[in-house]
Amino acid sequence: MTVDETGVAQAEKDFRALLLTLGILRDRVNVSWRTLAARVGVPRSTLVSWLRHAKVPDEVDGVRKTAGLLLSAARATSDTSTVDQVLRLDGVDWAQAHAAVQASRAEGRTRSARSGRARRSSPQQDVPAQGRDSVAHRKVSSWTARQLRVHAAVCGEHSEDVPGQFVLPHYVPREHDARVHAWLRQLVEHDEAALLVLRGGSCTGKTRTAYEAVQAVMPGWHLLYWL
Repeated sequence: MTVDETGVAQAEKDFRALLLTLGILRDRVNVSWRTLAARVGVPRSTLVSWLRHAKVPDEVDGVRKTAGLLLSAARATSDTSTVDQVLRLDGVDWAQAHAAVQASRAEGRTRSARSGRARRSSPQQDVPAQGRDSVAHRKVSSWTARQLRVHAAVCGEHSEDVPGQFVLPHYVPREHDARVHAWLRQLVEHDEAALLVLRGGSCTGKTRTAYEAVQAVMPGWHLLYWL
């Protein structure tokens, strides 16, 4: 695995480049975001995160379907401005490319874990004990959404938000939020420890759901988060 100076594996850089190429192709064939989102079966914001911001999804099926629809639209038009994008995207094995990203990420996590274990096993006289404790035992209420990697709002084509600015959209509770809150309240009331796993597709709000739940139910509890 090759890694550049920013720590991004080449496989991930290549996949992101493919996503941005898909975005250019969408612009050239003039398929609206709404139409494309409806045909792919994902929210418009998810499409924008893929094709405008090169966000690699957890699952590849939606991207593969998007590519197929856009390539079909490009082949159905006589516009020669799409030739470069079609040549670049035609024949891409999206499943294989996505698997390479996942593999490189897994290798990166393994290397980070090894490095972390090495640091923890080495003397740390240069780091004050109080500083280490503040990182390991911070109250939930002291963490921000950005620090916990909650997804920021995706800027639309006509958004006035500054690119790169972290903007957290207003949270709209859904049916599962009540169940998560109730489950956490039981832990708080009985002072118990348990594991809750939130499952869902890419960009469906799993991290935001967890963030809002612990902030509301257990703000005084301690949260350990590996940065």
